[in-house]
Amino acid sequence: MEKIELPKHISGDWWNGMGPITVRVNGDPLDLTSTEIKMQIRRGRKPSDAVLAEWSTTDGTIQIIDGSNGVFNISGRVLTLPGGNLFSDVQVKTQDERYFTIIPEIVWNVINDITR
Repeated sequence: MEKIELPKHISGDWWNGMGPITVRVNGDPLDLTSTEIKMQIRRGRKPSDAVLAEWSTTDGTIQIIDGSNGVFNISGRVLTLPGGNLFSDVQVKTQDERYFTIIPEIVWNVINDITR
């Protein structure tokens, strides 16, 4: 997958999530059975930048829908993050410790809410 630029989002509003997403390696679906999928949101692109939010299959915020065909989704939720451009990616860790960054970059423009 290429870079994804999500539409502007107002902090504190409902975000619809993403998916279904199919993971492919060399054109074939990656079996997601017994994998961990993780997404971290940061202010910048460097691993040293603070993690503002983390979602994963471990905590149930990312769900594997059809593991043998490589399909998952990221749940919708109220998204409360600081305003500005935020960055994330999505990584799969297989049972045998192989890592695949399946979405290399997600860019979010989060706007601070005015009316609450």
